[in-house]
Amino acid sequence: MLPLRISLLVSLFVVLFACKKRATVDPNPPTNLNNTVQTDPTSWTLGQLNASYTIKFPANYTGEGGRIQVDGWLFAQDRADKRAKFAYSFCTATGCSQYGQTALGGKTPAIESFNGQTLTKSITLTEGDQPFGTFFYSEQANAVGVLYLLNNGAYRESVNVQFDNALQAEVLAIIRTIRQKV
Repeated sequence: MLPLRISLLVSLFVVLFACKKRATVDPNPPTNLNNTVQTDPTSWTLGQLNASYTIKFPANYTGEGGRIQVDGWLFAQDRADKRAKFAYSFCTATGCSQYGQTALGGKTPAIESFNGQTLTKSITLTEGDQPFGTFFYSEQANAVGVLYLLNNGAYRESVNVQFDNALQAEVLAIIRTIRQKV
């Protein structure tokens, strides 16, 4: 009886060992993403910017993205080396909103400065030929940017960015991944 139990245990061990998932090693591991400027969003992770828009980030960004907390909406995504930070926290005494201030005039956003920096550049986000957002940014060494997205017919502050100017192409590529939810 004892040899039968031993042989069953040995058989079970062999089966379990044979079924164990084997780890595979990528023969071409990715380059150090912390030092590489990423501009191809093909394999980036899609996340929620807010209730109406999505955004994609490279693998070397961490954070919870757009989320609802007890007080309302918050957003945070940081590059692993902290050289780029995307965030919003539009909060008042009554709670947090997914949008900040409406752009002056509401219909066509125009902004000249943000966080003490002159915003000399901008890109317009479009779907087809319809604009739905504008990202204004500076070109200083420690650059800043502010994104305005269309919400209920007006452009409203949607995300703020701080970044090392050497990462400008990466930041613009991330901003260009923003899409309206269907």
